[in-house]
Amino acid sequence: MRTDKFLQLSRILKQRSTAKEVCEAGHVWRLQEPDGFVTLKAASEVHEGDRIRIQAYNKILVVEISEIPQTKNVSKQKASSLYKTISEEVVEG
Repeated sequence: MRTDKFLQLSRILKQRSTAKEVCEAGHVWRLQEPDGFVTLKAASEVHEGDRIRIQAYNKILVVEISEIPQTKNVSKQKASSLYKTISEEVVEG
């Protein structure tokens, strides 16, 4: 699934256009062992088990994708089960 679409369906970011802007600004990374993080574009594919780092809304959020949705619509209750939060940090801005 596309990175921007996952961020929107999981409700990590509210709108797909915002998710695309954050990706294109270089604020979304995938953890690549042992080298660190690799920048993700909006169209980059994400998969179950990927750890991604998102910097948006004065926060840095690191999540692990636990499920890729198979439908175009995801309920609010289901959205929070699509990922597991690893860490969350507030950035002074």
